[in-house]
Amino acid sequence: MKTNRYFYCGLVLSSLDSFPLFSSISTYSPYLSVIFFAIYYITTSKNILNFKFTKNNFIILIIILFALIYSLYNGLFIYYDIGGFTIFSVQLLIAIILYKSFNCYFKNLPKIDYIKTFAQNFIKFSIPIIIIGLIEILFFPFKNIYSSLLSIISWRVTMERIQLVSGEPAWATRFLLTFIALIPLAKFSRKKHITLTLISLLLLFATGSTLGIICVGIYYGITYFNKQYIKYYALVFIIFLMIAPTLYNNLNNYTKERIELLCQLNSTDIETLAVSAGSGSVMARLGNPILASYMGIDNLIFGVGGGYYYYHHYDYLEKYFPKALNIKNVYETGTTAKNLFARIFAETGIIGLGVLIWILIWIYKFKVRNNIFLCGIFTAMLLLTLNFDNLFHIYPLLLFCFLLNIPYTIKHK
Repeated sequence: MKTNRYFYCGLVLSSLDSFPLFSSISTYSPYLSVIFFAIYYITTSKNILNFKFTKNNFIILIIILFALIYSLYNGLFIYYDIGGFTIFSVQLLIAIILYKSFNCYFKNLPKIDYIKTFAQNFIKFSIPIIIIGLIEILFFPFKNIYSSLLSIISWRVTMERIQLVSGEPAWATRFLLTFIALIPLAKFSRKKHITLTLISLLLLFATGSTLGIICVGIYYGITYFNKQYIKYYALVFIIFLMIAPTLYNNLNNYTKERIELLCQLNSTDIETLAVSAGSGSVMARLGNPILASYMGIDNLIFGVGGGYYYYHHYDYLEKYFPKALNIKNVYETGTTAKNLFARIFAETGIIGLGVLIWILIWIYKFKVRNNIFLCGIFTAMLLLTLNFDNLFHIYPLLLFCFLLNIPYTIKHK
């Protein structure tokens, strides 16, 4: 289908989320990608407003409308600030566009080759991003050239670590985790599988993202912890232990500091750790989900309203982590809960969190549990949401829609 080119353009541009000269609207927001997905859906769907009033769809529609109305009510009459409602509405709109376009694309794929076709297409159209990453590694020692190249595609250039075409190395790892999880599903030769995996791991190592490296480690640990793969798993683990010291010594100082900080969690609390590091980022990634959980407990049924985590962040930070107020950039990292489950709980209460968990259980039970690699996709999706609470960014939602559209549970042979 010719219109598929718009969908593929969306895939190619999905990792580009930090435009030069437009930093205020682009950072971590794949708007350009979403435009192509929207065009694809409009040009492919016979009726862009098509909505089947099944029981499940009706329930979901009611929940979404209630969440929007409740958010708007809080913004108008309680907070006197509609910023959160605006953000929440835009994120939901973009999520719906992505969801509908993915559904439309998946339904047009052959049922028999559904999984392999999508995995191969994603990998094929993501190769330019991989090539850019390898070019970054090549020119990384030459700081002036490296900075000039990156400034063409990103408004913020990190000089210590590569970042592909994202605004931050940690965000590049979201793409790499998705890429790595889809490789086993593609119908490639064993040699190509191994080559793509090794290149992806090389790029992951070069991003220096502590969280990304941990998430990929968890992904492999869960996905391949199976009798069929246990001997390979043991071999890789032994090799990793042998080269671990060398890998660690070649990490940049930023990543080493983060690993050392995480190792201190056994002996110190999050607040002390963040203050000693002077890092708002540490506080955000480890502390914000906790604050969001407290927020959800205090507003148990309906939450504080969609998009309004930021409105309460300072008060909860002052109450539970007062020493962290002295961290220089702690306010800049207070706009997000940094965890989808914590954010949903804080902003939509136990009802919203319950709906999310119910959907995930349903997907696991009826779509993926009998296939080791689909379980891997499911694991990758969950890992992407544990430190990633944006409703509109492509990779968690892409994997979610991919799993949701699998026509039946496929047994792994």
